[in-house]
Amino acid sequence: MTTPSAPLKVRPRIALVVEGHGEVHAVPRLLHRTLKHFNFDRHFEVVHDHGQGAVRAPGCGSIMAAHDPGAERGIEYWVNLAARVHRAHGVLVLVDADTHCPKTEGPALLKRAVAVRGDLCIGVVLASREYEAWILAGWTALRERGLLRASAKRVPQAMLEGLRDPKGKLCAMLEAGYSETKDQPVLTDHIPLTSAKSKVRSLRKWLDSVRDLCHCLRQRARGHSRDVKP
Repeated sequence: MTTPSAPLKVRPRIALVVEGHGEVHAVPRLLHRTLKHFNFDRHFEVVHDHGQGAVRAPGCGSIMAAHDPGAERGIEYWVNLAARVHRAHGVLVLVDADTHCPKTEGPALLKRAVAVRGDLCIGVVLASREYEAWILAGWTALRERGLLRASAKRVPQAMLEGLRDPKGKLCAMLEAGYSETKDQPVLTDHIPLTSAKSKVRSLRKWLDSVRDLCHCLRQRARGHSRDVKP
């Protein structure tokens, strides 16, 4: 955990951009948990605090596409929208990697976003391959709470990062089936932010990005400039 310094006079606001319907409310909960994990929860404001979910883009393609504000395409458009709608000081973008490589696509998207909104602190994370892989990393917690079928088998650690169809795998494991909008927010509460990060590199990237974003916001609030690492 990180021990923050003295509280800021104004709590910087963090907005989120996601692509899935369930993630609109699940990812703000994950961000709250992550801020608490780093002891930052009293120092930053997540726009979900006001009953607003994350800004949702219609699929990762609309975020990765070339910038076209008229067609509402490109990460530049979505970061601008989130910052404007929520009057945010920082924006964190989370999309499913699917078949894209997080190590190359993430930094490329971040570079594009910073090029048009250098006044903001920005982070970009690609969940590999889908957000549900992060939920599957919490297999033990799901099992302890009786949410899994008796026949559910743990996904081997080496397979989590490249697992095909994590949504289908999760649906087959859960006793009551799986609905993104209904279940994601609740299941998000069981993602273990300590042990899971060693199993899924993209989840570790999420933790690193949240920490770096918070450091950037604190520096800028004090009148110093600091770039968020890609």
